[in-house]
Amino acid sequence: MTTHELRCWLRRGPLALAVGLTSASAEPMTFDSPEAAAAAVVEALEARDREGLVAIFGPENEDVILTGDPVQDRAAWGEFLLDFRTLNLIS
Repeated sequence: MTTHELRCWLRRGPLALAVGLTSASAEPMTFDSPEAAAAAVVEALEARDREGLVAIFGPENEDVILTGDPVQDRAAWGEFLLDFRTLNLIS
């Protein structure tokens, strides 16, 4: 998975979780709002919490959100957080 693909997935993920999309296998977490979902993702990324991300997106998506390389994952997470913070500035 490329960094771009991971960022795209992470951008769509919170909204999908907020509206309660589920899978037939394991279920990802659900949130009351897109903002709450995004906050949970950001919190997990800032904490470098792999298990937290898997819980948020569901274990069936582990191969989509994690590359298998912790160094590459942290780099992608850092890029995502930078992009997220840039796009979510209070004006």
